[in-house]
Amino acid sequence: MRTIKPEITENPYFSAETTAPTEDGTRQLNPIGPYIISGGQVTERCYFENLSKCTKYKFNILPKFFGNEASYAEVFPRHINDILSGNPDAKIYCVFDLDTIYGNLSSQKDAKRKCAVANKKTFEAFKKNYTSSKNVVLCPSMPCFEYWFLLHFENDTTLYKTCGKVIKKLEPYMRGFFPENKISNDALFKMKKTKNIDKIKLVSILKTESYLCKDEWVRELCANKKLETAIKMAEENINRAKNKNLLEQQSYTYVFLPFKNYDIDSTRLEATTKL
Repeated sequence: MRTIKPEITENPYFSAETTAPTEDGTRQLNPIGPYIISGGQVTERCYFENLSKCTKYKFNILPKFFGNEASYAEVFPRHINDILSGNPDAKIYCVFDLDTIYGNLSSQKDAKRKCAVANKKTFEAFKKNYTSSKNVVLCPSMPCFEYWFLLHFENDTTLYKTCGKVIKKLEPYMRGFFPENKISNDALFKMKKTKNIDKIKLVSILKTESYLCKDEWVRELCANKKLETAIKMAEENINRAKNKNLLEQQSYTYVFLPFKNYDIDSTRLEATTKL
């Protein structure tokens, strides 16, 4: 007769371990890094997971598995509440695309337009809830997260209305990051089914986990201080546009915030985990 081991449950959002007691008998928890809640199912999650492997930036990433996170106003608060229930001092960055919210506002079809208006109203209420939060920072990109990648290569503030147009601009910069000898076996198997591997478009690669699971592409993306360049340009572009009240007339991304604040967040989290 089989013996079933009792199920062990643990809070996935608060897994810090304690160090050995110090001379005064106190213990110190290992600091828990900032959280990234991702609105994307593949690109954002793989990017931040690989980034945590090859840079000083160590993030906890949600969701860990596939799921439809596009309904930010409904899904994000659940993740936020779960995290804060286990770690009330956690710093949480919500990364998401604005084209999924505003994309259909100009649709010629009444049904799509009405749905988009309703989604925008729900999203604005969600955004208002966290405007003054000390724990939660919203990091939208207009139109999409891939615009953050583009800033690693050039300071382009053109108002791109679709993610596809951003990725097309990225193609000459990033397609070479995925040669046959640097992709996973799963991805390679899929590519072998294609007559000409070189013709696989970047848009397909950036939406497929098996292409992105290895960290080489993130290492190349960050090489030669390109990450530092993107952080600087993203912030300067937003500040310049806001001063002129022109932000809605260009592409932009707030993804620079988790990086800019990282050292401050880490210091604060380290202080709060001392017992």
